[in-house]
Amino acid sequence: LAQMLADQGDRPRALATLDEIDALRKQKAAGFSSLSREKLAYFRGNLLFWFDEYSRAVEELSLAAAARHELDLNTALMACMRLGQSYDLMRRRREAQTAYQQAMELAPGSEIARECQRYLTRPYNRKPTV
Repeated sequence: LAQMLADQGDRPRALATLDEIDALRKQKAAGFSSLSREKLAYFRGNLLFWFDEYSRAVEELSLAAAARHELDLNTALMACMRLGQSYDLMRRRREAQTAYQQAMELAPGSEIARECQRYLTRPYNRKPTV
């Protein structure tokens, strides 16, 4: 739901949905108790990334990337890559390269690793969405 709201450009409702999920997780509500704080941090960081809020995205994605060995592989890879992309967009190149290398170490032959390899030599860049 949060992603659908974000896709419609409804940033406040998208982030509020993740806040509600986090509250349910903390209450250990049925179906939410197994959701890790780090996985939720990835979801929040990814939305913040797409809303061009890179500093806040870095806070969340750093938490997820730090737990990359405990997360499922797809989430771990994406957290590291998005962290690197956020750093690149903030002109923090060394930190970006470290994040890309972390993704590459997780799954060296993956498509994400190949994409991160390209970002090691050419920084990620995109136009702001707003």
